[in-house]
Amino acid sequence: MARSFLAQLIAEAVQIGPLADVRRMERRPDALQQKRLLTLLRQGADTEWGRAYGYRDLLLAADPVTAFQKRVPIRRYADLQPFIERTCRGEPDVIWPGRFRYFGVSGGTYSTGKLVPANEEMLSQTIRAGIAMTIRYLAMTGNLDAVTGAIIPLTGRLFGSQGQQGGIVGNFSGLLTLYHLQQLAAKSKAPPAWFPDTTESLFLEDWEQKLNRLADVTMETDVRYIALIPTWGLVFFRKLIERYNARFKASARCVRDIWPKLQLVVSGGVALAPYRELLAEIIGPPPIDLLETYGAMEAGLIAFQSSLDDRAMLLNSRGSFFEFIRDEDRDLADPERFWIGSVEPGQRYVPVISNSNGLWAYVLGDIVRFTQIRPPKLEVLGRTSEILTLYREGVNGEAARKALAVASRKCGATVVDFHVTYSSSPVAMVCHEWYVEFGTEPADMRRFAESLDEELGNACPSYLRVRRNRGLAPPRVLAIASGGLHRGLQRMGRQLDAQAKVPHLMEGRELAEALDSVVPSVTSAAAY
Repeated sequence: MARSFLAQLIAEAVQIGPLADVRRMERRPDALQQKRLLTLLRQGADTEWGRAYGYRDLLLAADPVTAFQKRVPIRRYADLQPFIERTCRGEPDVIWPGRFRYFGVSGGTYSTGKLVPANEEMLSQTIRAGIAMTIRYLAMTGNLDAVTGAIIPLTGRLFGSQGQQGGIVGNFSGLLTLYHLQQLAAKSKAPPAWFPDTTESLFLEDWEQKLNRLADVTMETDVRYIALIPTWGLVFFRKLIERYNARFKASARCVRDIWPKLQLVVSGGVALAPYRELLAEIIGPPPIDLLETYGAMEAGLIAFQSSLDDRAMLLNSRGSFFEFIRDEDRDLADPERFWIGSVEPGQRYVPVISNSNGLWAYVLGDIVRFTQIRPPKLEVLGRTSEILTLYREGVNGEAARKALAVASRKCGATVVDFHVTYSSSPVAMVCHEWYVEFGTEPADMRRFAESLDEELGNACPSYLRVRRNRGLAPPRVLAIASGGLHRGLQRMGRQLDAQAKVPHLMEGRELAEALDSVVPSVTSAAAY
């Protein structure tokens, strides 16, 4: 790939606009975050929520962060749901000034998922942060080729107004793309080169049809930069290759045979690490640059990778005021609260956000760990819901992914996705059942199961103790055919879209039973 030293110098010299936000966060994160809190309090002071909690008084406090933490208790979705429902009905000035036009949905279909308001400010701040990340990439690499062709997002879907007072409901990435297209259309009549599809595709109900359409309209486009969720990115790339070969009677074996100038993949939604090798293989040589992001429907872009040499992600200075509670304290009624001025590296934290979506001291469902504080960089360890504890083994998502990665490396396997739960046998000793969708299956499944058991014991002492005391039988591994996990989600009633993620650890057997019902998906099993 061509590296422009001049482009690198120009990008590095930018001290205004989005990149200036990055510089400030790297140098004075505590001052920037305190300023952000004051801005949010000022904006929310005359809302019903702001008056109830005395935001104007908080603006006069000598230490606004401490005053805010003492005055405003942490909240979860159930606590805010009555207020959110009122904003959905069109009531103004409830949790944020004015009315909301956009609503993000997660946790299922539109009818069953959570609705979270999203306003223009949050969407704009997220776009700004994405621009900052891209300029930072140019400053690092000078790779001007990455932004001189098509830039496409593998976006989620939109559901339309759905009675929300003319508002738009959808996945956050779909809302973000629609808003950005609308802003660009207001300035120019020409469609943006980075989005070769039409806005109508954002509203397509069938996810498979949407992926097929995107493959069809981009296979002859000079794509240089793509943003995706790794699990769906692999599915999309396979479709792209298959449909390209079918249309042109070709024999493309990798994405580079179709998009030879592809330079950059920006990843989000799930941890990138397990998918780096799989993405590199399906994209093809030469090696591509990969950047990871951490976002949430409730908060937009929370953090992004600001260096190719460091996979930890820089906390985004725009949009939210961030607090953190210790993972072990997350179920307490009034846990100790930290912010960027008091967090410590190495601790497991659950993020708490306040932002222009009208979410105040709102607890997210993720677990993060700071690798350093100045600049503030973090890694995402998993979800708070990812834990198996029925037999006091205390296995969490971080331990499971680490064990799976090491076992795969030892046995020459690659993993696309996985799901772990308990076996259902009423007679035999209960074990963990691992439903694994392999990219490359291990040659010896029994050895893979043994390695998985061993590495899980190394990563999780409580699991090792339970296994040694015969509280759990050895794990059982079931290899799932390609796409089987997503078919299992559909059997559970989940609508497939960009936000449909396989729950990695689950104490109930809902997904396992759906997978068991898709008999052809299970190709082999091993337990020892």
